[in-house]
Amino acid sequence: MANINFDLLVTIEDWAGALQQLLDDAKAAIQANDQQAKLDAQTALRTFTKLSPVEAEFLDNIALKAINDLFIAVASAALDAIAARNAELQQATKLIKDVTSQAEKNTKSIQFEKVISAMDKAKSAAEALKALENSMVQPDQNLIGRIKAVTDAIDGLAALR
Repeated sequence: MANINFDLLVTIEDWAGALQQLLDDAKAAIQANDQQAKLDAQTALRTFTKLSPVEAEFLDNIALKAINDLFIAVASAALDAIAARNAELQQATKLIKDVTSQAEKNTKSIQFEKVISAMDKAKSAAEALKALENSMVQPDQNLIGRIKAVTDAIDGLAALR
């Protein structure tokens, strides 16, 4: 970064030479993609515009345009960084969704296993009721009807597998 002593600048040519050094620094900062150097170059250019004589207004206009160019370069880098953070967020969000989806599948699988186990137990109970019905010498028709309704319902559930 140029170390310019603005107190020693007398002629418009001196001021133009100083501006050239500042523009060279700004260009180097942009090429190096050095954010701090870009900010430092903006500060130096602002100092130039504040301290330059009235006759150097056309140089101030060039300096102000360079300040804007540096701002765009800094903003562009910030936008790129934010875009990268956005991509990281999307990747993290996808990972969270994938983990959540897998957890839901695992939960459903566990619940389904419990349902299957309950159906197996119900089927065993139905088979026991059928065996009881078959072993009755003089079965009560009302009880047989109830047993048949329960066993049919259990068979219906078992068929859902």
